[in-house]
Amino acid sequence: MSFASDIGRMVARGPLRRMDENESRSLVMVTLLFAGLDLEQKREMFLQVLGSSFTLKILTTRYNYHFKDHPFEPDVLVWFSLLADRPGTCILLLAVLAYMVSEGKELTMNNVMLYFGEGIPSEVNYSRAWDNQKLTESRKADLGIANPGSDNVLDHEEAWA
Repeated sequence: MSFASDIGRMVARGPLRRMDENESRSLVMVTLLFAGLDLEQKREMFLQVLGSSFTLKILTTRYNYHFKDHPFEPDVLVWFSLLADRPGTCILLLAVLAYMVSEGKELTMNNVMLYFGEGIPSEVNYSRAWDNQKLTESRKADLGIANPGSDNVLDHEEAWA
């Protein structure tokens, strides 16, 4: 299990909270937007949405960097982009995907709902996970991060390997 998947486990299994009305609407909207579409149609819809969402651009860029050619259903990243209120939250939600991969799960909305069906990560959850992903001397040595540049471990490719 990678460092990123450990952090993802913290986010997926940490304190959850009920979705508020807007978050519930966004889940329903994404579900309806992608309902009945085959994978190619979902990809086309994703590309249309991608141009209008800075958060989705961040998620997509980082997903492509860390997951390379690993398949995913586009609605997963669209929903995560609506949940994420800042770049750090984007990265923590991507870590959940690393956790899912480590458990052998396909990156689909149905599988995401196995983790978030009872709620979504609380602010306490995000805060703990963010603090736990900070670079320490021992993490630097354990992961083989030679030139840190950033004190966020999840910014380093070594964390995702």
